[in-house]
Amino acid sequence: ELPELIPVSYQGSEYCTSESILGVFNRAEKYLNVNTQNKEILPVIVFDEIGLAELSANNPLKVLHNKLEIENIKVSFVGISNWRLDASKMNRALYLARPDPDEKDLVFTAEAICGNKINMDAKNSRIIQTLAKVYCNLRDRLKEKRKEDIFGLRDYYFLIKGVTSDLQILEGRKQEVLDYNTEMYTIIRKNLKKNFSGLGDEPEYLWKQFCL
Repeated sequence: ELPELIPVSYQGSEYCTSESILGVFNRAEKYLNVNTQNKEILPVIVFDEIGLAELSANNPLKVLHNKLEIENIKVSFVGISNWRLDASKMNRALYLARPDPDEKDLVFTAEAICGNKINMDAKNSRIIQTLAKVYCNLRDRLKEKRKEDIFGLRDYYFLIKGVTSDLQILEGRKQEVLDYNTEMYTIIRKNLKKNFSGLGDEPEYLWKQFCL
């Protein structure tokens, strides 16, 4: 019974222009007078990486000042950013901030990623919980050392995916493996190195924390 949502997507970058942003609003507004099967349509502009557009030398987001005023806005608007925009844009919208997930959130997400791909026995469950803990430790360590945090949740998710995929293969070969535990820990160390290299000694730090 509700209106049909039509997302009108726009990818922000440092090369955005005011004209291209206005073009997205024009595209979205064209849906306002369209009915499909007597059903109302609600266009929604989804502006991804709006924070990158704010860095543009062209200052393209200045057009939002007028477009997002209550008396002017005609379509719904969602902007997604990895950081806060300046107040002149943010006071024209509802601002929702998602804090960093805590250890419990990370375990919950990791278990969802694993699904039923591996047998979630006590050992595998402990591995997942420990990987979440060492990722939290790394995050805190980088903040303490005031080092740039080039590692994000994507790296953690790919760590869990990689470990899960490799353990799934290992479980299938269980009968022919001479030292299951050694192979299992080799998999974990390999995936830590694969997803957290490039800044310093982080892979070794994570491995030592995991072993502790």
